[in-house]
Amino acid sequence: MIPPTRLARLLRRPALAAALFVVAALAAPAAATTAKQESYADFQSQLSSGQVKAATVVPKKHTANVKLRNGVKYRVTYPPTADPVAALRAHGAHVRVKKTASSSHVRLRYIVLAVVAALALAGGVAYLVRRRRPATPGPPAGPTPPA
Repeated sequence: MIPPTRLARLLRRPALAAALFVVAALAAPAAATTAKQESYADFQSQLSSGQVKAATVVPKKHTANVKLRNGVKYRVTYPPTADPVAALRAHGAHVRVKKTASSSHVRLRYIVLAVVAALALAGGVAYLVRRRRPATPGPPAGPTPPA
């Protein structure tokens, strides 16, 4: 008989299988690519030619996430003296202004990390508790009475 593989043995334990599933599910979004960066001059030329469909401007970071009419998305960093909101509205693009640069994705990342760590810890504890065997009876402890 062929013994089961290490992965098959791990998947028999529901806690470890759940932890592997969570880690695999979280690894996919982490591998997603970020928006490509373009220059401010390119942004201005696309804006003047009417290619910009929508943009989200983050004044605190001096960046704008731009979406063109053909579906291409990119990020542009503009100089502090520029006012991209007025230019975007003047050319008929949909504009969204973020009041502050949100860091909710950072907090969410740490929450997910804590949940994964808790699941891994619970799986490890469950594994160790299941492996514990009862003590075998041996000689009684203490001095033996003389015969």
